Amino acid sequence: MAGLSLYQEIFKQKKLDYALCNSNRRVVEYSPGLLRYAQHISGPLRGQPIENLFDLLTGMEADLDGVIRKEIPTIAIEKIHHRLNANESLYFSVHISPYQNGALMLISDVTEEALLEQRITQQRNQLDIISAQLAQSRAELDDLLHRLMPARAADRAISARGRITVGGQRGQISALFADMRGFTPMVEALPPEEILNLLNQHFALMGEAITHNGGEITNYVGDMVMAVFNAHGDQPDHAARAVQTGLDLQQILPEQFQQAHSSLPFLLDFGVGISSGEAVIGYLGFDNRLDYTAIGEQINTASRLSGYAKGGQVLLTAQTQSLIKSTLDLTELGPVTLRGISRPVLVYEVHPSISK
Repeated sequence: MAGLSLYQEIFKQKKLDYALCNSNRRVVEYSPGLLRYAQHISGPLRGQPIENLFDLLTGMEADLDGVIRKEIPTIAIEKIHHRLNANESLYFSVHISPYQNGALMLISDVTEEALLEQRITQQRNQLDIISAQLAQSRAELDDLLHRLMPARAADRAISARGRITVGGQRGQISALFADMRGFTPMVEALPPEEILNLLNQHFALMGEAITHNGGEITNYVGDMVMAVFNAHGDQPDHAARAVQTGLDLQQILPEQFQQAHSSLPFLLDFGVGISSGEAVIGYLGFDNRLDYTAIGEQINTASRLSGYAKGGQVLLTAQTQSLIKSTLDLTELGPVTLRGISRPVLVYEVHPSISK
């Protein structure tokens, strides 16, 4: 085992401890610092089987013999945890290589590196947890925004990262208003909780019909619903979509009401008004409170038209009628005077025989 002394100074400078074993795996020489790492051995190490120094070497006798016979170039075990006492522990790495007729074991203290890796792992895990929480919060916020405003408007609001301002853009749209009939008898006959539940059931059905035809619900005003078609300029058939939605509403709402509330002493139905033309679609309010909506003459006309309509009617303005390319069963009601509109409006009633 001569010649090891040439390396001892290097080991010392590199803060490495070592153990040298013979061909029988017995320790023949070691550095004093090795005792700090040896597990379950408190006395002299000379003559001890090298595999007894550390628990992880137990059962590796064949591998150690392979190193001694130079069949295995090296054995490396990284970051072994060794508890010195109840309050102190360390980490070390072991590398065993052939040396003359035996093997040389080098031990390096990697406590600082191991603890740093642990801290990095803990911080990474904490970041993963925070990231997951943020993702969940983002998903919950997305879901909330999609409940509070139309889906595509919510998507734009999310993409804008809160940088939403009042104002909007002009565009050609069709506006639909559905105004409930029989609301006053319902208020007189039912407690507020049942009224709210009944309204929500009807609004759910209306929402399905509106979104199925590509519309966006922009407002609920008491018992009235406002929807806009072509809010994003990608529905050239917006008038036909709005009319089909009105017909769908007049079909499904009475049926559902009769099935679910046949015992009530009143009947709920809706008057639907639709008008088409130019409007501004965007955000109304101020920086701390914004609503996504549409503003314009056609919006006001559709609203007044829904109030004018009788229960079960779908009424259109001439502007909407002129945009419909399908065959409609229409009745011209002539110019009518609508509340809040200075000049008469030419109105049509559409009957359920539209071809999409």
